[in-house]
Amino acid sequence: MRYDKLLDKWDFSFLSQAPPSNFQFTALDWMTGDFYFVTGQSVTPYNGLTKFYYNPVQFPAPVLGLSFDAKGVWARTSNGVYSLDRWTRAISLSADSGTVREWQGFADLSTIRNDLRLLGLSPYQIMDEWAVVHPITALAYERYGPEAWVWYRGLGLWKYNTFTRNLTQATRGFLASSGVNAMASNGGSLLLAGPGGITLIGAEGQRWQQMNRMFNADLAEYSILAVSFDDREVFAGTDRGILAFKRGQDFVRNITAYDGLPSGRINCLYLEGDSLWAGTDYGLGLYQRSIKTTSSLWPQLENHKINGISADGRFIYLATDRGAIKLDRQDSLKPKRFGDPDPAQLEEPMAAVVSEDTITWWLGKDFLLAGNRKDNSYRTFLRSGNYAAGQGLCLAADSGNVWIGTDNGLVRFVKSRNQFIVYHAADGLLDEQVWSVYSLDGCLWAGGANGVSRFCFKNEDQ
Repeated sequence: MRYDKLLDKWDFSFLSQAPPSNFQFTALDWMTGDFYFVTGQSVTPYNGLTKFYYNPVQFPAPVLGLSFDAKGVWARTSNGVYSLDRWTRAISLSADSGTVREWQGFADLSTIRNDLRLLGLSPYQIMDEWAVVHPITALAYERYGPEAWVWYRGLGLWKYNTFTRNLTQATRGFLASSGVNAMASNGGSLLLAGPGGITLIGAEGQRWQQMNRMFNADLAEYSILAVSFDDREVFAGTDRGILAFKRGQDFVRNITAYDGLPSGRINCLYLEGDSLWAGTDYGLGLYQRSIKTTSSLWPQLENHKINGISADGRFIYLATDRGAIKLDRQDSLKPKRFGDPDPAQLEEPMAAVVSEDTITWWLGKDFLLAGNRKDNSYRTFLRSGNYAAGQGLCLAADSGNVWIGTDNGLVRFVKSRNQFIVYHAADGLLDEQVWSVYSLDGCLWAGGANGVSRFCFKNEDQ
């Protein structure tokens, strides 16, 4: 909440986070500088100075256009023209026909393309980069000044200077992708990828960078299934091999089956120094960065779909559709299966694996296994009777928790209490199907079809 010193009262009218970004159009109030985001009958005010989104106002009919003057806000609908009081948010039917008003409404892309003031947006730069996944749905010019405001669906609000041709993002928290399939972190930064592109969130969330149309590749044309990165390079595993590019550059290199990968579909990536391990539909590939060569040295794994990779000082662990496998570093990386007296679940299909400290966590569709490498003991947690959620899809671990993304909710295992907690949409989860999970700096990120949810478990009330 916010205390309004002018009115001497508490203000509860603004949203704690940005509302969904599927707006139909945006209008700029010349009098106050506020933006109004329109979806059907719903109009959400946004104050660019305070960065507050106020609670939506509901009109009696879908809003087709907005107009502004000193008296208030005017909305044109199929049922007539309505007036909206800026301060009380009261709505009333107006006798004004609206024929002499200047209306802001749905964006006309052909008009935008032909506007000489927007040459910096077209034809091959920002406008076309995001035209398929993130179309321009709103445009508003400042009445006094060179700035124009552009709204990209899914990417938020951007400010464009018609003189300098400079485009800067005004709102944070929007993804380059329509959903999140994969995540990775390095040095406090987080990478999120999915249909449409890759989003890099800087340390402590200070910068959001959207990457989708590179110099020689449109990421919207690929299905991005896995990501990994460090200070030097970014790697994206796709349905057509690996895309690699240097940090801060936009020229993409392609690593495909023609370069030695056992398959073009990359399900998971694991970056370890000079070695990039790639799990595919038909085995394991190894890309050595220093000499830029790719090899597949394990013909015995060619009939294995590899869903997850992790490692410790001795072994590389593989979660496959034919069970758990480990590569022994001390024995020429020879693949080895688990056997007696290890639990039988290790021979069942595995969705993910995470190795930490002395424990290796294995996730199957209907179970979670904890393998203690010190004493070679195992703890088995069956889905039935432990967590009332769907089948396991992805896995993450931190010092206090193990997180399981399922096709029906997010599962949290609190290590200190041996307790399972399940989160659903009613608890704030964006998607019931959780495709990727990542724990970073006391916050859990859960990706799905519509975006990503963040749960700051270090402050349980957030």
